[in-house]
Amino acid sequence: MLSGIQRRKGLSLRIISVAVFILFLCGPSLIKEEREAVKDVALIVMDQSLSQDMAHRKENADKALAYLKEQLGSIDDLEVRTIEAPKDGKLANETKLFDAIDRSLADVPKQRRAGVILLTDGQVHDVPKNPESYEQYGPVHVLLTGKKNEKDRHLKIIQAAAYGIVGQNVTIKYKVEDTDNTGDSTATITLNAHDGKPETFTVPVGEEQTIDLPVAHAGQNVFELQVDGFEDELTLSNNRAAAIVNGVRDRLRVLLVSGQPYAGARTWRDLLTSDP
Repeated sequence: MLSGIQRRKGLSLRIISVAVFILFLCGPSLIKEEREAVKDVALIVMDQSLSQDMAHRKENADKALAYLKEQLGSIDDLEVRTIEAPKDGKLANETKLFDAIDRSLADVPKQRRAGVILLTDGQVHDVPKNPESYEQYGPVHVLLTGKKNEKDRHLKIIQAAAYGIVGQNVTIKYKVEDTDNTGDSTATITLNAHDGKPETFTVPVGEEQTIDLPVAHAGQNVFELQVDGFEDELTLSNNRAAAIVNGVRDRLRVLLVSGQPYAGARTWRDLLTSDP
């Protein structure tokens, strides 16, 4: 009995030793973490396309930008970024805003993107086709700088020949485009040619049209198409379009170049003057 009690005391000591050894094998360590809060990022995009200069759009955008900066700046854990797009500004033919958004948020993880606010007139040409793509930006808001139910008409030349034979006709394709709220099915077109005699005719709205124009002389033949506007139209600057056709002769006389005076030199000079 006495030896059993002595063995039991040794067993407890061995158990404690094994437990301590296992504890060291686990490699316990004391870690002190220092964490720093990272701000979310909100992006404001200013549309700088040419259409923003119409009416009071630019003024409205500047007021909205100042208000947004004041309101969002009061949020402590929010970083506000402001960019101007498109990249080419007034020279751009299309308003591409999402390309600039991708570049500006390239260094921001998806979890930190608080959202995007667009200050635009609503004409954006690079909107993602897949609705699920918007999730990567966070909430996307649009503040329209124009007025509600604005009306506009646009005369668009679809195809025009750059050259034509003198004495023959060239074909020009064009179309009149209206906003959905005009209510007009036809529009009046005025053709101004080089001879100074305007020609007026009526065409359907929204349908492609063709017109044959005569190339009267060598060099530049300028034709202007103008469509009538309507009351309260947003702008008349896009109601006209010009087509320039360079007239070339079908046959040219041969010029003899020699060291003696020759009457053909006048033909050469006239040719260069009419068609540089």
